[in-house]
Order: sequence, then C-alpha cells, then structure tokens
Amino acid sequence: MGVVPYLLTKATGVAAVGYAIKNANYVGKINADMYATQKDADETTKYFNNTLYLDGLDYMDYQVKQKSFEHELGTSYKRTINEPIGYVKGFANSILSNIGLFGLGLGAILFKSPFISKTKYQFSGKLAGLCAIGAGLIIAKRFLTSYFAIGTPNPLRRDEKY
Repeated sequence: MGVVPYLLTKATGVAAVGYAIKNANYVGKINADMYATQKDADETTKYFNNTLYLDGLDYMDYQVKQKSFEHELGTSYKRTINEPIGYVKGFANSILSNIGLFGLGLGAILFKSPFISKTKYQFSGKLAGLCAIGAGLIIAKRFLTSYFAIGTPNPLRRDEKY
C-alpha cells in the first residue's frame, strides 16, 4: 500500500474538478449567447417602440427615430459587452450548483497524502481519501442516473406522479 491509493485519490480529485469546470464552461457558453440575445432583443424592442410613437407631425423627428432604430439593428458592440457578462454568470452559477463536487475534488487534490509522511499528515490524508470517495460517489450517481434514466418520469404512464 503506498503509491496506488495516493494516485487514485488525486486522479479522482482531478476528474471531479475537471467535470465541474467542463460543465461550467459549457453552461457559461450557452448562457453567454442567451444573455446577449436577450439584451439585444430588449434594446431592439425599445428602439422599435420609439419609432412607432411621434410627438407630432414632424418629419425630422420621424427620420431621427428611424435612423436611431437602424443604427441599433446594425450595432454589435453591445453584444460584445454582454457575452462575457453572460458567460461569467453562467460559469459561476454552474460552479455554485456543483459546489459539493468541486469542493470534494479540490479537497482530494489539495489535502496532503498520508503516504508522504505517515506521522505528520495522517489526518489530512484521511480527509483526502474521504473527499475522493465522496466525489467518486457523486460522479457515479450522476452517471448511473443519466445513463439508465433512473428517476426520470415516464410521460406515458398516467398513474405516475411528477
């Protein structure tokens, strides 16, 4: 007993942190597009609504509002600003929703191993092992429930409650 449990502990930690970060990156990219698109739609609606209402029968006022709307449709700088904001919001939200897995993975990686020095870091090594076991159980549960569709309601059965 020595190197193999140490490597398994660290590998489980790396897998858990990698899973959480890869998932957060995916959610961040999706959220970046959704956030920027929503902001673009809100601004376009605002400028279009502005073109519908005139204060009077002023031709120049109409032209200014029409050019303002056309300019809003042609701009992309707002999307360039809103995409990173959406990415950060999605990434942070995903990391926070996977905080248990992320924290256990970090614990498995960062806690000292009892195999380095058996007297000084013995308690820390047990924590690393427990973190690795917890992260492994979370990953196994997610895999099994996703792969075998455990817990997914069957819409064809009416007697099943959702």
